[in-house]
Amino acid sequence: MSFANSLSKVLAVGVLAPIMVASAQVNDVGGIASGGGVSMPSPMVAAAVSAGSLSLTGAESTMSPRFFRSGTPGDACSTFSSGNFQYTTVPFQTDGSGSLRAIVDPQTCDTGVFVTFHVGAFNPSSICSGYQWSFGSSQAFDQTFSVPASTAMTMVLSGVANAPGVNCGPVAYSLDGTVNAAASAIPVNNPWALVVLAALVGIAGWRLRSFRQA
Repeated sequence: MSFANSLSKVLAVGVLAPIMVASAQVNDVGGIASGGGVSMPSPMVAAAVSAGSLSLTGAESTMSPRFFRSGTPGDACSTFSSGNFQYTTVPFQTDGSGSLRAIVDPQTCDTGVFVTFHVGAFNPSSICSGYQWSFGSSQAFDQTFSVPASTAMTMVLSGVANAPGVNCGPVAYSLDGTVNAAASAIPVNNPWALVVLAALVGIAGWRLRSFRQA
């Protein structure tokens, strides 16, 4: 085998090994599962603003009943009316600050929609489960409120009229106080990947010196 082929294989393994470590199965506490029980660091996260728009078309999943609109921001969750009501969701992860700034503009949906925030996934069979906050009315708002830090949450946009009676949008939103995963293709923040890469670079250097002395 030529030196060039040997070196190319060594360098290929050096590049792929860290990626293989990063793509291993992740367990429930953010570590990488391994036979020896060694837990690797979680990917780094970066603060982010989640923004976008939502629409209701009449084809969405439904919940029952709907939320009561008390008119007061931050009031406790209460239910109202009967029947089935459309909804759509936006899952997100809070950052470590413990607060979330939410800007919502229903635009042409006007008072026909209502926005709530929940800890964890939304349960349409028990709509107050995990309830965290709402503005209390179907209006545009810009509010900052307390949320659990570093926690999975869900924003719910629901219709006020019985399904499929709501067909409108877009509803614009912006959530400040969320995070995004910021892992690179080669996880330089993974110490085991760095150890493997350093060892392979050392082997490549040794092969190069042996070749020159031959």
